[in-house]
Amino acid sequence: MIDFNKKQNEWAEDNSSDPYVSPEMQIKMWRDNDPKSYKACIEKVDNPENKAGGLNKPNGEYTGQMARTDALRKDLTINKTRPQRPTDFTHLKKLIMESDGVFNHAKAGHILTATRKDGTISVWDHWHTSLFAYLAGIDYLRIDNYNHEDNDLEKARMLEQEFFYSKNGLAKKVSEHEEHEKNVERQRRLIREKKAPSFNIDVAIDDIMTKTGLSATGRLVNNKKLNGILSFKNTYKKIRSYYKGQNPDKIFINSIKQITKVWPNDEIKAYFLEGYCDLKQRIDEHLPNKVTETDWQEFLDSLAKFGEKQTSFTTVDKDSGKAKNEKGKATESISLRLLYHFNNWWKRPESPHKQVLVNQAKALKMYNNDLTDLYIKATIKGARKSIEVECPNCQHDFKHTIEE
Repeated sequence: MIDFNKKQNEWAEDNSSDPYVSPEMQIKMWRDNDPKSYKACIEKVDNPENKAGGLNKPNGEYTGQMARTDALRKDLTINKTRPQRPTDFTHLKKLIMESDGVFNHAKAGHILTATRKDGTISVWDHWHTSLFAYLAGIDYLRIDNYNHEDNDLEKARMLEQEFFYSKNGLAKKVSEHEEHEKNVERQRRLIREKKAPSFNIDVAIDDIMTKTGLSATGRLVNNKKLNGILSFKNTYKKIRSYYKGQNPDKIFINSIKQITKVWPNDEIKAYFLEGYCDLKQRIDEHLPNKVTETDWQEFLDSLAKFGEKQTSFTTVDKDSGKAKNEKGKATESISLRLLYHFNNWWKRPESPHKQVLVNQAKALKMYNNDLTDLYIKATIKGARKSIEVECPNCQHDFKHTIEE
């Protein structure tokens, strides 16, 4: 499957000094990378209605604003002030197919634009409709335009971003990652203008992502993608609370870097990170100064050495198809499963340690208020396995779960 988001982000990075794309440029990208879908849609829009200018074409009595379709632009800047998401060509195809290829001006409504000081007509919403019109040969579209008064390009972008954000639920739901990036820029501006407290949780985690080379949306192609911004934020909040006065940012950043070092080609799974940080915090609380950061790094290295991935701890069980986590306790469950592996690493043959770090009694104490005793005992002993057993009384076979 073609990753058009990645292609557009790469293009934006290569053209950072002039990141505007025209309808012609975007349609060409679509044609060159997905010719089958492009051909199906170009055949659909080849109809008498479009050749006549589309259904419900504005007549001579229309006095509202209009713009040439080929003059419209989309700003693909790699900055977090990007007004819109990259183009979704699957959504564009659906738009065309569901209308049987006929462009209807009344249904399309007004394209929402903002004219910048350099004369650029920036589309901040309904870009997919603009592309449909361009493909259908529609020369002019009705627009609802805002004229920027400020020469500052970043301010213009942020304002358009706010316009888009205020009506985020219309055509395609804004993801939590996009909401985060948009909120960060609003908060930074408010802080600069002294209209908000100097500390903001979203700005803080955004700074941490910058320092660790992460990107919430994958917009920055040279940065590692973060999967799960809400879990990431929750982890940071817990670390700030527990390690208050001990440089929590440094502690959090160190844990992130340990994971990225071990799996350099994988995106960061925030649920794994949250479980990993949870385990480190519990060890620090119950066994202070017992495990060093070098130990933690070597432990993660050992997981990768034996083929484990972050997803080994965050996805469902391959055999049963069921979640490995206790219901509603994903973080604590991942943390406990990591502890099982850590125990095995701790008393490995070449290790000076002859016993596991956390025995069952200690594990019950560590997770006492968060997980059931049954789950703790089963997990700390190891993986569970189903075997065929014959009943000694009736000789019927049945499956029995044992500890491996």
